[in-house]
Amino acid sequence: LYDSRSSEDLKFLFNKLADCFDNIIISSVIREVEWGRHSLMDAQMTCFGDLLKRRHEYPWRYVITLCGKELPLRTNKEMVQLLWRLKGSSAIRSSPIPEWERVRYEKRWTLDESTSELIPVDENTSPIPYNLKIYKSLIYFALTPAFVNYTLNDEVAVALS
Repeated sequence: LYDSRSSEDLKFLFNKLADCFDNIIISSVIREVEWGRHSLMDAQMTCFGDLLKRRHEYPWRYVITLCGKELPLRTNKEMVQLLWRLKGSSAIRSSPIPEWERVRYEKRWTLDESTSELIPVDENTSPIPYNLKIYKSLIYFALTPAFVNYTLNDEVAVALS
């Protein structure tokens, strides 16, 4: 809902809103999130953990991430119908990373704090563990509790995060 840089007024309003509804959960850790950075995944993983811990209170079937501008495009009824069609599976859109983008994970990078630009370091990364292939994905998805549990608790998934 918000990150650590949000105004106190916005935080107050979201917390008051959460007090009005049983199915709104404020994250247990409020992070500073920057688009396109690892902090976004960290925040999502924290929310996943919060959802799993409270699943006995809120028996959810999917966690869905949407961009704010996408929210008005579907009614609640349409969302339920779309999720029903998944028949208990997760919806994750991904594709192999194109050859020209391989440098993004084959080389080490550092962040220039003054410009927020990533700068390549003249050093190769370690080989990808577990003989896995890297795929590129959108950050918008619908995940089942089983998939969320996998991302948080599977030995390989934890090693990669």
